[in-house]
Amino acid sequence: MRKNRFYKIFGLGLAICMAFGMPTTSVLEAATKPATKPAEKVLSSLKISANTLALEAGNTKSLTLSAQYTVGRPVSVTSKAAWSTSNSSVATVTNGRVKAVGAGTAVITASYMGKSVTTSVTVSKKLKILEVSSKKVDLLRNDSKKVSVTAVYTDSSKENVTDKVTWQVKGNAVTVDKGLIKPKEAGSATVTASFGNKKATVSVQVDQMNKLLVTTQQLHLFKDDDDFEIKATAIYKAGSNEDVTSKATWTSTNTDIVTVKNGKIIPRKAGKAIVKVKFGNKNVNITVNVY
Repeated sequence: MRKNRFYKIFGLGLAICMAFGMPTTSVLEAATKPATKPAEKVLSSLKISANTLALEAGNTKSLTLSAQYTVGRPVSVTSKAAWSTSNSSVATVTNGRVKAVGAGTAVITASYMGKSVTTSVTVSKKLKILEVSSKKVDLLRNDSKKVSVTAVYTDSSKENVTDKVTWQVKGNAVTVDKGLIKPKEAGSATVTASFGNKKATVSVQVDQMNKLLVTTQQLHLFKDDDDFEIKATAIYKAGSNEDVTSKATWTSTNTDIVTVKNGKIIPRKAGKAIVKVKFGNKNVNITVNVY
């Protein structure tokens, strides 16, 4: 039956070709040529979305798996693959979703159609807080202070991470290196220690001046007198004091009557002048009468 139908169709095609003057060989070739088979689709490789993972215990991360065949574009086979872990106490995996369980390392394997790829997972303890040994530090200018940092994890374990944290300083008063705080100048600063996703801060005061003192605030001189020296002393909150005579700024309200330099007051002529002393954020006035 099928053969008769073939011959009828073939004969019809041949008659049409002859009627229009077309070559009949092409009809014969088309009728007798075997059908071409489509290219066979073969899996060539697998690709996973991440070669390594770093997770905190309790966190999750989804991986995807794509298959590359000899023809066509990559195809997602995440849900079709077989997923496994080398250590379920460190990490588990379900359809590419990795859950960090406990500290350690594990290898996640994805298998599909005879091929497999792996991902290395490193799990750290879940950080609860950072603790610093001192939240407030008062320093004299020649002092230094070592501050330690402890990581406290959710499982109640602790770790000294002083050498692992990232240190930052806000302000110019100090520098910090692996927890060692050194003064640079009088003032205040905030030292911040960062580790993981947690931070801890230390408030630092360096030689914070409480007041500025001078040896006298009333002075009576004759215009022919020799220079008169006055000493300026800074009193700091930490309890220290410093001779700042040469560091302070000295000015006279009337240089015709009195001139001044580094605490040396020189009378010029009879009259009254105010000598102003400034150091840091403190000021002191000295009244000078010249006769």
